Amino acid sequence: YSCGNPAFNGIDRYAAGDLAPLADDPARGEFLYWLFYTPSVIEPAMAEKIAGIAPNPVSFPWGSFDKMVAALERRLADREWVSAGRFTMADLLLAGSVDFLASFGMLQPSKPLADYRDRCLARPAAVRAREREASAAAEARDGGDASGRAARSRRPGPHSSGKPRRVPVSIRCRLAAAHLGNGKTQR
Repeated sequence: YSCGNPAFNGIDRYAAGDLAPLADDPARGEFLYWLFYTPSVIEPAMAEKIAGIAPNPVSFPWGSFDKMVAALERRLADREWVSAGRFTMADLLLAGSVDFLASFGMLQPSKPLADYRDRCLARPAAVRAREREASAAAEARDGGDASGRAARSRRPGPHSSGKPRRVPVSIRCRLAAAHLGNGKTQR
């Protein structure tokens, strides 16, 4: 599973021109580079760091964790958004990655990275998404909705327990990182 592929498929189908430059826009190449930076550079560098693998910039196409962070910092040092001169799906993925790394103490964001993350997460849609995520997490944890009623399975089937089966992606990522790391979340 790659974060970039579903995002890429969805933007051209549902948000072309809004969350992504159109195919004939000169900013399209730059946008695609940064859209795939999370799955092709940040995630492998993060896995390298979590696993304690020594950096090997000659063998690893992402260079190293430190080089990955430096490239992102250079790109955002004098920009509000990472590409196309506006907020795009690439910003959504990158800000989420910076937030994830900071949440688990893997990164102390520099001022440009912290400002960028905060700017992206302050967007109204991002605020609404976090509210929905918190509500879904509470529902999954409590076995019911906010009113205390039992939740019905979202995917009924022979193995349905009556509890929601879907957990928001960011929660799954945090659980995986907690399992791989020191078990502490810093959120």
